[in-house]
Amino acid sequence: MNDGAQAKLQQELELIKRMVSASRRVRAESGDIYLVVGILLFVGGSYDWAVDSDMSWVAWPICGALGWLYAAASGIRRARRETRVTFGPRIEGVAWTVTCIAIAILGGIYVPTKIIAVELMYPLMGLMLAIPLAVSGSVYRYWPLTAGALVFLLVGTVGALVPSEHRELIFLIGMALGYIGPGLAMLRLSQQQHGSA
Repeated sequence: MNDGAQAKLQQELELIKRMVSASRRVRAESGDIYLVVGILLFVGGSYDWAVDSDMSWVAWPICGALGWLYAAASGIRRARRETRVTFGPRIEGVAWTVTCIAIAILGGIYVPTKIIAVELMYPLMGLMLAIPLAVSGSVYRYWPLTAGALVFLLVGTVGALVPSEHRELIFLIGMALGYIGPGLAMLRLSQQQHGSA
């Protein structure tokens, strides 16, 4: 390889590194999405778990819809600000979108028709949420997201093995450790990056 080709390759590698770094920075700045969505779902789930009512489950979809609206508005705002990032956000966005649609289909079709018992939703959701968290952790090489994926794998596995009355509580603990926790870690990383900039 001649010197010109080697220099061009080096420039392209530097550009890729800068784009990956920009994507990681954007991801760190989106810790608020994980935090807000996680807290909303935790509040909705806690209400459902604590209140003995036939309609307390409605807190889950209400809080989920509010979280989705926040995430969509925040994502659109960031997309307008950042024009040059890698394919990472697209991969991550598809993983989260497909997972959320699959969870909505499970909850909206299979639970009311009694094909799936509502108690099985918690371990299933845990296993499903592990996938986009693992994708995000891998794409951005960010250990709190990978740790969140491991937490939800554990939630899904343990939740399937324990009596049904404990599954929602286990899922809520998983939400705090596997979703809210990474959100806090991402916000801290973002603050450190801004402090060093």
